[in-house]
Amino acid sequence: MLACAAVVAACLLALALLVGPYLKAEHEIDSLRSACIVQADGAEHPDVDWEQLQQVNPAVCAWVVVPGTNVSYPIVASPSSEPDYYIDHSIYQEHSVEGTPYLDVHCAADWSSPLSAVYGHHLINQGMFSAFGSYSNEDFFAEHRTILLLTPQENLTLDVVAANIVDADYERLTLQFEDRAAFLAEWQRLVRESEVVAEDCPQEPEQAFCFSTCTYESSNARTLTLAVVRS
Repeated sequence: MLACAAVVAACLLALALLVGPYLKAEHEIDSLRSACIVQADGAEHPDVDWEQLQQVNPAVCAWVVVPGTNVSYPIVASPSSEPDYYIDHSIYQEHSVEGTPYLDVHCAADWSSPLSAVYGHHLINQGMFSAFGSYSNEDFFAEHRTILLLTPQENLTLDVVAANIVDADYERLTLQFEDRAAFLAEWQRLVRESEVVAEDCPQEPEQAFCFSTCTYESSNARTLTLAVVRS
């Protein structure tokens, strides 16, 4: 009996040590949502208190929402001196297992780049960008095609148009382009290699967005959720 109790206690302690940091990180984000995000009745886009958010962290450049999922998180711009800083740092710039969704350092923080890429973790508690890992499932894709990208400049409604599973050991995004033709060539490559493509996926969008998270089809797989501004 005593031995069994000791084993149970050890298991509970291990579980607490594993899950505790995720619960702490989610609690911090919940508090931030409550303070800074207001969903008005009948409005498509929530209102965002950008002044308060940028007092928390001046690098905040957007808030992303995927209706019907758990995705409702701030996005920060990566510092040029440490592009992957937010892999393991919270919006409060403290060490965090969840990190913070962040815009690639090669993309403009005002979202004017031809192709903007955002990275976020796929977590055991299904937090952060875990839902983006499901876009390679055709049913999930069809039911969750809307992404709301809220920025200080404007609120954007995006349509998900493709989902591409890549091996990050060998396949890298190109995010800097000499001209529009180079951007379109990269976009068309991403779409051509995608596992799921919508019938209305444009071949020559004015601008595009990519939301990337880890998945488990291979040792270093990523699911790239590709989206364009709703016309």
